[in-house]
Amino acid sequence: MARTTDQLLDQVERFVPPEDRPTLRPLLAGHSAAQAVVEAARNNMLSAVTLAGADGRWLTLLARGYGIRRATDETDEVLRTRLRYPERQLTPGAIIDRVNDLLSPYTSTLAVLEEWWEVPSYIEDGWYLDHFGLSGGPHWFVVRCPVIGEIPHGTAYIGIDLYLDHSFLGADEHPVYERIAAEVDRIRAAGVRAALFIDSSL
Repeated sequence: MARTTDQLLDQVERFVPPEDRPTLRPLLAGHSAAQAVVEAARNNMLSAVTLAGADGRWLTLLARGYGIRRATDETDEVLRTRLRYPERQLTPGAIIDRVNDLLSPYTSTLAVLEEWWEVPSYIEDGWYLDHFGLSGGPHWFVVRCPVIGEIPHGTAYIGIDLYLDHSFLGADEHPVYERIAAEVDRIRAAGVRAALFIDSSL
């Protein structure tokens, strides 16, 4: 706990002859006040380097030290949870939880993560062709997201690595999809491919 100016002044005056204390007190009180500010700042700085005490830019800086970057609009609490449980970052559950965290300000409908062996080779889409392939084989997964805003001409398919707009060109999809694609690309395991599917059936 940081000491007060008076507490510090009492300690300093122990080393000053009694007859000189009245004369030196204003000077020593100034030094003691400065020392009190430093001690208070020290306690705040110590707290700022802990997961529980850091917030804002200090939590962002702490995360960078662990090789974790704050996502766009990510709250302190979500980032703090990711820092506490780094082993969860590469699991399918962790990935879809992160996607749903990003979607939560816009919808209560949850996204779904499907790995290639969990679904048939083709998924019903209701596009002008009855089906098109989403399964990419081993080391591949698809994130199916609900529609946010208006998607012209039906459902959109967006690749994580590049855009592959199967149903339209040049549409202005909601910016949350860009954030989701970037976040999935950042946290997926090396060598695993992924795609984002905006699914109007969810």
